[in-house]
Amino acid sequence: MIIRRIIAAVFAAGCAVPMLAGAVDTYTCFAPPGPGGLANGILAHGKTDSAGNAIEVGDFGGSGFVYTTGAGWTSLAPQQVLTPADPYVGAAAAGPTTGFPYLVGINAAGTVVGSFSVYPWPAAPATGTYWGLDLPLIWNSVTGYANPQPQPWVLAADQTFFAPPNQGFLTYYMTDFLGIGDNGLIGGEAYDPTIATDTAGIGFIYNPTAGTIDGFAPGYTTVQPALSDGSKPQPGSGFSIVWDFNHAGWFVGGGLSATQQREAIVYNPTGSQYYYLTSPNAVIMARGINDGDTASPSGNCPTAGPCYRIAGWSAPWDSTVPTYGSSGGQVGYYADFDPVSGAFQQPQVVHCDQQTGTAALPGIASWVFTGIDNKNVLYGQWKDSLNKNHPLLAIPNGSLGLPVSTANGVFTFDVVVPSDSSTFYIDPPVALGYRYKIGEGNPRFGSVTLPILSFGTSYTIEVDDRRFEVAPGQVFDFTRVGHKHGVRSFRVKGIDPANALNPANPTAFITGLTLVSAGKFTGTMRPLTDHDHDNDRDDDD
Repeated sequence: MIIRRIIAAVFAAGCAVPMLAGAVDTYTCFAPPGPGGLANGILAHGKTDSAGNAIEVGDFGGSGFVYTTGAGWTSLAPQQVLTPADPYVGAAAAGPTTGFPYLVGINAAGTVVGSFSVYPWPAAPATGTYWGLDLPLIWNSVTGYANPQPQPWVLAADQTFFAPPNQGFLTYYMTDFLGIGDNGLIGGEAYDPTIATDTAGIGFIYNPTAGTIDGFAPGYTTVQPALSDGSKPQPGSGFSIVWDFNHAGWFVGGGLSATQQREAIVYNPTGSQYYYLTSPNAVIMARGINDGDTASPSGNCPTAGPCYRIAGWSAPWDSTVPTYGSSGGQVGYYADFDPVSGAFQQPQVVHCDQQTGTAALPGIASWVFTGIDNKNVLYGQWKDSLNKNHPLLAIPNGSLGLPVSTANGVFTFDVVVPSDSSTFYIDPPVALGYRYKIGEGNPRFGSVTLPILSFGTSYTIEVDDRRFEVAPGQVFDFTRVGHKHGVRSFRVKGIDPANALNPANPTAFITGLTLVSAGKFTGTMRPLTDHDHDNDRDDDD
């Protein structure tokens, strides 16, 4: 197969800007376990909430799932949905019928957006053709499906809940929410499946409040920017879409221009300015944007301030372009972006298809990144040769340490840690627990973040004679529980045996660690079994 680097041009409000030069990261891709052991699905996005805990959203086995600390994986059940008999003529609602939740976006407050998919439609449109129907979805673990609007769409538990209807927006009746910002703005796309795919939809920002947010009035506002060649997406003759927001309110998406095909867009809410990333003879779309990895920044942005990283996918536009993936399909990429100058790094393909041995993703044909967190970890999906979707994570190799040696069942590492706030990940084969210990002369452990697995909602961390219950994805800070100088060693117990992780898989139990200062980690992880009492003290006080 041939996978070539994406050749890109960058534009700010229609004007070319210089490309960023600098470091290039390599990534290790792996398929994380889905909830309940589900192997097929999409890990749509992952972020960190205000307390520093992991939150994730995805779709597995035909159901939407949300992961939050403490609650673990929550499945959103199908709901009874009221559907319009014919959106073209505005007929009264028909139904109720079953709507299946499809989850895509999440913000730091844990509010989820997506759509209810209904197929087939219970009533025939005036066109005489049956189509499916997408209705917008908002969900929160506290309020459930709750977003009052004039038109009731969702019925559940004998209560009427509300999802914001299209209400005549562009006359397009398929309305998908795809991303939500911390400020409450929602991005998405409204489209008509009866129109050709590449001109089917127009992106929008939806403001669910009564006041203006970042210049967007209440209700729907179309996103139809002048793209890199000056053309604007129009209903029936163009395409635009809004996907993801970062904490500062910047959002990303894509558009179909008249001459450059599909191009990625980045929007600055402060200056109301769009930036464009194009690739000759190829599609390139932006799906995720982070706040910049302040702990271990790439250094690719020359100006002061954060260096945002965007993630998405690209694919050949026509048969004259050399194939990207083994089937000529989509490939995931990342690119750093300087919000001060508007310059992009040349997009870098993440080669998930070139991993070998136990790290290989068997039969991988294409892969897409749909989200990115502030540690530059990428979220998405990969598709195998049988066209089945699988969840996907990719961790920067500079942050991932695999054992350099194994002796008597103890795994030894050698990882350079650039600062006390740098999170690095280590991973050996799995057991029922582990004992972690620094090497001679290493800085002490400052914190630990344990992985989200298919089963189990908590682990037990033991330091000396003290025990702490910790949720997967939760940052546990030793310096705040009586060990102000950090700890030399600690134990993790309570790995649910139902996870049945493959001991030969080098990415089966990835653990995030920080040290109290910059230095080197040459420590060890020793597996604990159900016969191992491991009662030695750590003497860290």
